[in-house]
Amino acid sequence: MEVAERWRPFAHIAAERLDRQILAFHAAHLAMALIAGGDWATADRQLGMLRERSAHHGPGLIGGVLVPLIERLHAFAARDYRRAVERLEPVAPRVVALGGIRAQRDVFHDTLLEACFRAEDMDRAERLLAERIARRPDHFWKSRTAIGIGTAAR
Repeated sequence: MEVAERWRPFAHIAAERLDRQILAFHAAHLAMALIAGGDWATADRQLGMLRERSAHHGPGLIGGVLVPLIERLHAFAARDYRRAVERLEPVAPRVVALGGIRAQRDVFHDTLLEACFRAEDMDRAERLLAERIARRPDHFWKSRTAIGIGTAAR
């Protein structure tokens, strides 16, 4: 089964909830479902709704974090990895303001790292990974082998 096919039921649910995007964290996850499910029309409509909302509320959480985050998700899904990195890196430290638990926010930081790898920006990927490990010494990235496969390094 295609990955997008697996996401379609969630994209359908997300499309039905665009009028309930009160929490920024919820809106970010709706965007992921819409994009992953291939519902680009609704994903674009959602982004437009959030841009309009941010115009009324200034550059706070919606305009300063959520909109660039969702723009980055759009860029990543469109395989524009350099743009994805450039849009998210400045707001990545502020993703915590969206709410949710650390594991739920990790998806955004992991996607930033993956965008660096796919953009072949290894210097930035190494720097971001080193910063992340310094912040979270318990993180699984620290215990992986050099090639990322196999048992934990000792």
